[in-house]
Amino acid sequence: MSWQDPDRAELQEAGHLEEHPDVAGAAGVGKAAPLRGVLVHAYVTLAAEFQASENLVRELQDFVKKQTAPYKCPREISIRDELPKTISGKIRPVELRAAAKAEADAEAR
Repeated sequence: MSWQDPDRAELQEAGHLEEHPDVAGAAGVGKAAPLRGVLVHAYVTLAAEFQASENLVRELQDFVKKQTAPYKCPREISIRDELPKTISGKIRPVELRAAAKAEADAEAR
């Protein structure tokens, strides 16, 4: 079995998650994983009228699988109140990568 590593632009796009009607914003980063090496971890903010749930996470993953190649599908999705942004409103992936690294380090312990 071969595994492909999505490039940075594909990660930041988070596999078309922003096209889902429940999603207000999304960004993806690579996260260290013991078996895969790297997995896609997406951070998502929801539109105001939607609530976070395990069912919604599965729905978002299924949505992405229909839109793009399976290896680009986020294996993990974290729902946040807001994404870190610059003054001009662009998402700051460096902060999301730091969060993913801290999570991976905590899971490795």
